[in-house]
Amino acid sequence: MTVTGAEGPAAFRLTALEGGLMRRAEAESLAPPVRARRLRSDRRAYDGPAGTGKPAVAILALPPLSEAEPVPLAWCAAAADPWRGPYTVWRGGEGIGDEAIGTLERPSLMGRTLSALGAGRPWRWDRSASLMVELVAGALAGQPETAVLGGANALALAHPDGGWEVLQFRDAVLVAARTYALSRLIRGQRGTEHLTGPVPPGAVVVVLDGPLVPLGSGLDLLGRPFRYRIGSSVLLAADPAVAEVEATADLTALTPFAPVHARARREAEGIRIAWIRRTRLGGDGWDVAEVGLGEAAERYRLTIRAADGAPLRIVETAAPAHLYPAAEEVADFGAPQAALHLSIAQVSAVAGPGHALDAVLVL
Repeated sequence: MTVTGAEGPAAFRLTALEGGLMRRAEAESLAPPVRARRLRSDRRAYDGPAGTGKPAVAILALPPLSEAEPVPLAWCAAAADPWRGPYTVWRGGEGIGDEAIGTLERPSLMGRTLSALGAGRPWRWDRSASLMVELVAGALAGQPETAVLGGANALALAHPDGGWEVLQFRDAVLVAARTYALSRLIRGQRGTEHLTGPVPPGAVVVVLDGPLVPLGSGLDLLGRPFRYRIGSSVLLAADPAVAEVEATADLTALTPFAPVHARARREAEGIRIAWIRRTRLGGDGWDVAEVGLGEAAERYRLTIRAADGAPLRIVETAAPAHLYPAAEEVADFGAPQAALHLSIAQVSAVAGPGHALDAVLVL
């Protein structure tokens, strides 16, 4: 039967009819089922290029993240919302077929910054700076200071001029969906103190505690451009839903850290210069007498500089100390100096001179 109501006619099936003069009827609607509207989630941090649904991908050239050798030259992070994992990482290139080199069972903890980060000082707790971060997926949590000092809550931050700074955070406060305010920062960790300059909003961040895929450690990979494809493992490498990026492995993972604590004193023979070396591998222990070398041999490059920074003399030494003879000082400057401007870098047999310590030492 058809019943006309305020919204127009509607069809019903009569299922029961009772009574005499006053009758009671039961009926059920014959209208087609109406699907409940699916609620839209809040906007996604990433939806792939042009809304294609491809995962967000980052290729990271980082210092060693552990003491394990051989050291990966680069890492791959990938995340998507929704996650259709596991995801496969394929490597290929011109004239090279796609080879599966790793799998991500879970999305990497990655996203982008929503606020600017000013320049900071390395290795110290920054109790005033904060960083707003939006993740593609996943969650962050604060950690006690002791856990952070033990390596927890480390993330890589892409700098506008290239390179990844490793910083840590103690506090993470959820302020919106997948958006966190990170504070109590430690900047310039793992030999990245040269990358503590300002970073504008929109920089990619990758939490190093999350899943990552190592992209190889062989020296034959250095300097070679590769194509990396990342997508659901149920797809083929060439599927349109697979993300594709190009990257070339560099020497970041093999570059020595800058020395620290340079000092100098004047003696009868000249100026005695000394410093303390650091290591890329196994340098986190506080109770060891001396950290491991991490290189094939111990070598340093010491550069004596003029007041304007121009190099005057370059020497190499096999120990973290050097005597700058008085005769050479007079030859370089014309007279004894009240202060000495110098740079010191540890030298790798593979990567060459590492990041330098630049200091002005009062004599």
